[in-house]
Amino acid sequence: MQQSIENIWKEGFLKEDALIAPKLNNLFDQKSIHVVDTFKRRFRINIILVAIGSLAIGGGFALAGVPVLATCMCLMLAMIAFIGRKELDKLEDLELGVSSYEYLQAFNTWLKDMISLFGTVYRFWYPCFILIFGLAMFVANTDNGWYDLMNRDSLAVMLPMGLLAVVMSLFSKQVFEWDLKTIYGGLITKLEELLADFEELQA
Repeated sequence: MQQSIENIWKEGFLKEDALIAPKLNNLFDQKSIHVVDTFKRRFRINIILVAIGSLAIGGGFALAGVPVLATCMCLMLAMIAFIGRKELDKLEDLELGVSSYEYLQAFNTWLKDMISLFGTVYRFWYPCFILIFGLAMFVANTDNGWYDLMNRDSLAVMLPMGLLAVVMSLFSKQVFEWDLKTIYGGLITKLEELLADFEELQA
């Protein structure tokens, strides 16, 4: 029996070696590659900015007279850049294999795993960074440095910072996902639309 028009279009979309609709296959290939490549580029830039930020913040607080805390903040930001670099390496290993659909599925799996990883990391990273940052600000702006932590005035600064650290620990995943959507929201939406199109054609 002759194939229906709907099945012919499905073959053209979903089979890499189909000759029925090569232009459609090429279009979906280009869209898939564009989404992933754009994400890679933004992710790489973000890693570079974090690395630069670690040096800038660390150097700034070192000059302010709190070298130990400056080193801690520098290392914490460097850790985020390092984890990001490792995740980017995994993303670079993805190849456009049998079909664009499988390529997007692999990318979507990587994206979910990356979000889960950073969500766990930030649960501890956010509160630690906030406390160290607050401590560095307090010590750098007092006359007696670390000795002033023994004064009651320090509670007025450190108590709110401690409460903020607890809140950030509780809502770290939501904060990270909001941050992710701010930077990559449009790309994630395009990814979801492309996957939905492929899945609709497979139905």
